[in-house]
Amino acid sequence: MPPGGHARYAQEVQTSLATLGGETGWHAPPRAGRRYSGCRMSGYRLPGWGIICHSSAWVHLPDVASCLHIHPDNPQDRLIDQAVDMANRGGLLVCPTDTCYALACRIDARAAQERLRLIRQLDVQHDLSLMFSSISQLSDYAKLDDRSFRLVRRLLPGPYTLVLPATRDVPRRLSCPQKRSIGVRIPGDPVCQALLARLGEPLMGSTLQLPGMELPLTDPDEICERTRQRVDLVLLGREGRQECSTVLDLCAWPPRVLRHGAGGLEPLEDTGVPL
Repeated sequence: MPPGGHARYAQEVQTSLATLGGETGWHAPPRAGRRYSGCRMSGYRLPGWGIICHSSAWVHLPDVASCLHIHPDNPQDRLIDQAVDMANRGGLLVCPTDTCYALACRIDARAAQERLRLIRQLDVQHDLSLMFSSISQLSDYAKLDDRSFRLVRRLLPGPYTLVLPATRDVPRRLSCPQKRSIGVRIPGDPVCQALLARLGEPLMGSTLQLPGMELPLTDPDEICERTRQRVDLVLLGREGRQECSTVLDLCAWPPRVLRHGAGGLEPLEDTGVPL
């Protein structure tokens, strides 16, 4: 078992590694900072333990992430820059949105994506949504016809996740294989907007709801305490909401409501969606 008194994570990690096809045994770490040739970048970071890889080798990482308290309406540039730098280095972040707090990483950060799935205990069939800074950026990844474009303009930024057909440029691993669709968001939260705009790339995200919890984490101090040993950087703004985004499927018309959430259905009155 990993050193440092983190027994409460052991069963969660072993179960998740087994689900993802990784090694479930514990191995004594080599010297700090040493990388074995068998260690792929897709691995699993444990508190005080570094990364447990599929090959059971590891790379040492810092034990505790920084929790940055940022102004919820006028986010400080220097703090946004720190978050962007961490994301560009393949890190896993916690950030606020206009609904719940989210776990987020770049779409090309495969190791961070696997760590996200490990934390949430999600299998590889569970689709993660993409967060964008603008409709222009979103349109590079999702197909928009005239009707869906008008509706997207009406709903976003806002507390909605929209399922849309993926463009050909979207890697197959990021889209639903059956329908070639993706879930997209443009959160209205100023901190998340600033992060996405400065990054210039979408972030892949999932609600910050830990295994065994009925509701997402909302209190910034609790979020810091419970996630800083599992991620690389935590951005803390205002208190989060417990209600997730409303999910709408726009792959057919009229749209379908897949999940009722924080976004109201009033903007859909002229689309034929049952309200």
